[in-house]
Amino acid sequence: MAGHGSLLPGSLDDPVFPHNLPRQATSFVGRAGALGEIRDLLAEARLVTLTGAGGVGKTRLATQVGSEMLTESCDGVWLAELAAITDPGLVAPAVAAVVGVEEAPDRLVLETLLEALRKKELLLILDNCEHVVSACMSLADAILRTCGKVRLLATSRQPLGVAGEHLYRVPSLALPTADQLAGGRESLRTCEAVSLFVDRAVAHQPTFRLEESSEAAVVSICRQLDGIPLAIELAAARLRSLTVTDLERRLDDRFRLLTGGYPSALPRQQTLRALVDWSYDLLSDSERGVLRRLSTFAGTFDLAAAEEVAAAGDVDAAEILDMVASLVDKSLVQLEPGGSSSRYRLLDTVRQYAARRLAEGEPGDEQATRDRHAAVFLRLADSASQHLNKPDEAAWRDRLEADNANLGTSFHHLAGQPASGDDLLTLAETLYRFSITRGAIHEHLGLLRAALDHPDAQQPTAARARALLATSSALVRAGGGRREARELQHASLKIARGLDEPGLTARILSNLSASIVMTDDSPSAMAEASGLAEEAVTLSRSLGSPDDVGGALRARSAVHSFAERYEEACRDGLEAAELFRATGNEKGLAWVLNNLACDEIALDRLDDAQRHLEEALPIELDASNIAFALGNLALVHLLRGDPAAAREPALESLRSIQTDEKSALCSSTLYLALYYSAAGDPGTAAALHGAVDGMGLQLEPLDRRLREKDRHHLALVLGTEDFERGLDHGHSLITLKQVLGYVTTNHSQISPEPPGLAWLSARERQLVTLVAQGLTDAQIAAQLYISVRTVRSHLDRIRDKSGCRRRADLTRLALQAGLLEGSASGQ
Repeated sequence: MAGHGSLLPGSLDDPVFPHNLPRQATSFVGRAGALGEIRDLLAEARLVTLTGAGGVGKTRLATQVGSEMLTESCDGVWLAELAAITDPGLVAPAVAAVVGVEEAPDRLVLETLLEALRKKELLLILDNCEHVVSACMSLADAILRTCGKVRLLATSRQPLGVAGEHLYRVPSLALPTADQLAGGRESLRTCEAVSLFVDRAVAHQPTFRLEESSEAAVVSICRQLDGIPLAIELAAARLRSLTVTDLERRLDDRFRLLTGGYPSALPRQQTLRALVDWSYDLLSDSERGVLRRLSTFAGTFDLAAAEEVAAAGDVDAAEILDMVASLVDKSLVQLEPGGSSSRYRLLDTVRQYAARRLAEGEPGDEQATRDRHAAVFLRLADSASQHLNKPDEAAWRDRLEADNANLGTSFHHLAGQPASGDDLLTLAETLYRFSITRGAIHEHLGLLRAALDHPDAQQPTAARARALLATSSALVRAGGGRREARELQHASLKIARGLDEPGLTARILSNLSASIVMTDDSPSAMAEASGLAEEAVTLSRSLGSPDDVGGALRARSAVHSFAERYEEACRDGLEAAELFRATGNEKGLAWVLNNLACDEIALDRLDDAQRHLEEALPIELDASNIAFALGNLALVHLLRGDPAAAREPALESLRSIQTDEKSALCSSTLYLALYYSAAGDPGTAAALHGAVDGMGLQLEPLDRRLREKDRHHLALVLGTEDFERGLDHGHSLITLKQVLGYVTTNHSQISPEPPGLAWLSARERQLVTLVAQGLTDAQIAAQLYISVRTVRSHLDRIRDKSGCRRRADLTRLALQAGLLEGSASGQ
């Protein structure tokens, strides 16, 4: 909660309370919780050290704690400012001078100081200890041993290392949460980082106000600067000559921009570069090298990756643990809380600084470091690809999720390198398979296309064949391009046959056969698909892999199903299910059980269908498969004439969709239409049928028959005119959120999307959300695995479609549409 600290009225001027604390020229903002926590620590321990990154506000926090403890320290609160001391031997004399102890002839200053403090009850603040840490450690240890009523509060970018020392890591100011972003300006003002920026901005530009037109830029500034108070204050000072929008746009060059500190401040606090220079210069040569190389990581990283990437020159892998630990102690690397294994990150300001140092360093060091980084995550992706359809798939997905940003950075590095074609294709294909459960199919379709277009990726290799196959899958899942998908599969098959890769050939044959029947139900297409499916099964059986045979049988079953040969489809499905059970391939089993249930429904074997669906649903499925299975379960209840039992699985089918896969949305919406029709709500059913029409996807034969039968029924119930009006009404339901909102809140009125949003694609909505969260173009690019140029191209199209010219306008659009609901909260 932002606000002013609780200075006791008149205490700094009251001679009853001895001290040398400076009167602050600016208000103390935020940190209410930290003040209480530090005072509680000082009640338990006699030495508390405030650590944290440079500029995070350790000194200001320490003096505020001191001002609040004046009444508890009968001999005063004394601040020893050590920043200007360069000789460690002058630390004790400086402290002695602060507490009024005069040097005695023929005695060490430390002895005189300890004698004077032995019976005192006071709080001594040792400020800025990091550059004279050994001297401060010796002094603190001596005071703790001989002066039983003296409490010490130190500020340092690293611990003092004294027995009995309690550490308090000072965090950055809290960044806006999703609730604060959605709550408008008044809610935003309760955010610590925003509150500080506004407070300092008004000091430099009295006319500044947090308004609708400026709030998005302010949020972005605070996020880009990691909530570091000094950086925020330096940014606010720039409002004397820049608008807040111009300031936000220029922060990519923050070290050149943020140079307007107060002349009265310490030199290292007058510019952002000087602030980080101070910490960097205190490092050993080896620590500097490691920090520079760690800047290649995006997001978080683990120790194993750091050992491979940062070990170079005179630093070997065995030393990296100690180096990283030292950088954590010195507040240049952050240890991420929680998790079963340790992960680390660099604040964005530190990362940019270290990256510049890396670029300016030894020739070839940056290229070699980025090559090692790419190799680490290419190897991770390759290992994960072997497990994505195995029982331990979930653990590998977690590993990929943790390194999502690093995988994207590696992709873009490889995309700019010669002779990296197969590596790029392999990485793109693995990331696509990972994307299927993450709701990012369009995003990874772009990666696949970029990899396929790379000049070094044009040779007919197995990696290219797999990437072509993955691209065809992405096109189908994204809800369009089925004919293009078939062309890509044919190209993939040609490569696989030429390479004599029977396993890959069998998988391509399976995919191609299913793709054909989903785009063309002509007799010739059915004949072609049947031939390809037969070849896939024969080839897979010759290879002897049960999983490959199961996959081929599943594909042949799909061909039979589209041809309405349901008995044959069930026979293949049952055999495939047994194979997947035997190998423990739960994902394959769940898919085939769901497909088998569809065929059993067509044969009116509803008990068998329900049994197979209930076997599939407890398996940890991806979101689209859950949606299909729940929809089929709802359909079973509907065909039994029990719409009440169908309601919950039908709604849950829709709720379970987490990806941008249109086929799952289309299927779930159709089954909801059937439910509302059976439940006696023809208006809602007609609107949902209209939504299905608007999605433009080809349905399976059984679904087509059910849809046409129900539409005929609704036209009779409503009358042709009202039915057509309902269909037109449903065409406005173009997103998952709209369909779900319509069926769970108000059936009678569709809430239109805000003007400007309706024509945005899922990908473009994602960019709008990230802009609203305050991310820069560069940060969006890193998160989405795309270049900054591509981000800007997307934003140009978004502006053209939506009419929103500024980032603040896009933020308002996101808030109106509820795109920020459930988004990640700030720091």
